[in-house]
Amino acid sequence: MCQATVYLGGQEIARDVTWLEQGEGSVHLATFFEEPRTVAGCIRHVDFLKHQVFLAPLGGKKMDETEKLTVLLPHWIEHTEEHAAEFHRWADRVPLVSEALAAAAESLERANEKLRVALEQLGGSSPRPKEGKG
Repeated sequence: MCQATVYLGGQEIARDVTWLEQGEGSVHLATFFEEPRTVAGCIRHVDFLKHQVFLAPLGGKKMDETEKLTVLLPHWIEHTEEHAAEFHRWADRVPLVSEALAAAAESLERANEKLRVALEQLGGSSPRPKEGKG
């Protein structure tokens, strides 16, 4: 297996990282057993032999509320998509509550449309929507 340990400014922030993506002023990462998360910073370098990823903080400048929201919104959108897909899967499995779960999933999908609009207004780029309903 190829997991990595991630360091930010010389301090270990995550172990057993299985996925990593550079975003606009942030790095998205995931492990086997924790929820994916977003960290303000950028990839400085990767040591493939030691399975280490080193991130650099963003110039030590403190993020304002707009910058924070621009980092948070893509994470919220992805997270909401995952919940909507899970609702659809359970709706298919349990007919007794399928209508209610399908409606809840559709509500989340509509909420994500609004979150994408907000992100666009802030100048951020939206994560690609997941295909299908899971």
